[in-house]
Amino acid sequence: MHGLWLIGLLQSTIGTVAPGIVSRTLSCAAELGVDPARLGRAPHTDRIAIARVYELWRALAKELGDPALPVRVAERAEIEDLDVLGLAMLTAPTARTAVRLFVQNSAMVTDSGAWEVHEATAQYPMSIVWRRGGSTLGERVSNETAILQAVGCLRRLVGDGFAPALVSFRHAAPPSLFAHEAFFRCPIRFHAEQDAVFVDRDVLDAVPPRSHRQMYAHFVEHVEQRHRAFRCAEAADSLLSRVRAAVATDPSDASMRRVARSLGMSDRTLRRRLREEGVSFRRTVDAVRRDRAAELLTHGETTVTSAALDLGFSDTSAFSHACRRWFGRSPSDMLARYTHYR
Repeated sequence: MHGLWLIGLLQSTIGTVAPGIVSRTLSCAAELGVDPARLGRAPHTDRIAIARVYELWRALAKELGDPALPVRVAERAEIEDLDVLGLAMLTAPTARTAVRLFVQNSAMVTDSGAWEVHEATAQYPMSIVWRRGGSTLGERVSNETAILQAVGCLRRLVGDGFAPALVSFRHAAPPSLFAHEAFFRCPIRFHAEQDAVFVDRDVLDAVPPRSHRQMYAHFVEHVEQRHRAFRCAEAADSLLSRVRAAVATDPSDASMRRVARSLGMSDRTLRRRLREEGVSFRRTVDAVRRDRAAELLTHGETTVTSAALDLGFSDTSAFSHACRRWFGRSPSDMLARYTHYR
């Protein structure tokens, strides 16, 4: 692999996604003949939890039963979906500059993982790290789509004739590879050590068709402003994120005492800091349990009793009451609905 550049993805199940990306997925679902309402309504918030995005991908994959789903979505995606970041990439001096800009600011799109660019050699392969496995259907489809969209973006930057040197995925190959092979136009390796795109070095020296230094400088200024605002908001939300992550490690024991200890502080300190930031511990625990319940019940690989115990409910009645409050239906109804699509 000497003389190649590697673009790789690290991803986790903790984080958020910009709502525009989810809106594009729902639009694609409608174009493919799936009523977006059947997939669950995306919350109208500034950021959407990655767990909900994985749930959306899983539901869409089960509804269509099409192994080419990630390709279909990637074909409909546009670099302009990235908003001002996409415009900056289109007007960049070189494709390499555009890729670097995206890597530096990709958290604005999703902070559930991180893109990295490394010069690849046979001795130093790119390491792709998943914090929590990444083996569910929703995670696999999401990651596959991200790699496909990366190639699509590169084609906008260097020309439609672009083809990677190699694409690799950690997961197993889908039942049919016809659409993937037609899209990538290069060897595809599954059961690989990393999820990545390998690109010839000189490809990144190409000048994008819409390259314009003055416009690029203008767009980059706006990108930097938005990135600073995003980081400020992220810092303000850091305690809440840490508490959510701590609760998520064991929702069955979501006591203030356990969570505080896992964060290296006393109950009293955690309670004070949450109060100062206007965060309700009870509501935070409830939100984590809601997201985990959605994951368990939509995967259809559990029972109501097992899910209730995993989430720390004293009995199935209390769990059923919570599900009706969260989702407007009982856990048994949700299991039956999603098992139907398995």
